[in-house]
Amino acid sequence: KNNLSLGTSNSTAIYIQKANSFSVSNCSFYGWNIGYHAENTWLSDISNCQAEQCNYGFYWGSISDIELEAGTSCTASNLWVLYPKYSAYTFNGMHYSSFSNLACDHLNETTSLYLDVYNSPSIGFYNCGCEDVNGGSVIKAKESNCFFSGLEVLFFNGNSTQPTCFDMSGKFTFL
Repeated sequence: KNNLSLGTSNSTAIYIQKANSFSVSNCSFYGWNIGYHAENTWLSDISNCQAEQCNYGFYWGSISDIELEAGTSCTASNLWVLYPKYSAYTFNGMHYSSFSNLACDHLNETTSLYLDVYNSPSIGFYNCGCEDVNGGSVIKAKESNCFFSGLEVLFFNGNSTQPTCFDMSGKFTFL
């Protein structure tokens, strides 16, 4: 059974739960709590979308249950997040999936993260980057196994409460 919800308030613009074999493309989200949220999905693709001034731009996984899988065999490409409050891209329980050209500009809040990865074995990030990091951190990853190729951070300024680019535990490969 495929479940798709389109937001009618300021909570989540697009929410997809327990679905497979779908694509989302050419969307813009402004001012939502979560722009795009996929939970327990597989064989899916999202591309050419943008989230601006959302708390969370793009979110894969359960918000309330850290044991529930986000999904498998998912791809995302050509996504852009501007001014996220908490996280541009969140992965909670994602398995063997690939993400490319994930961009983010203006991490200005002390709570902001470019990538927030938890309990996600075997996911790859290709040609991703962020610019203008004035308050947040670039990557926070726990209990994960991630591969990065072509990660670029431009204009990292940090701040006194989170002065580092990376906060990671697990296995990570950078090329």
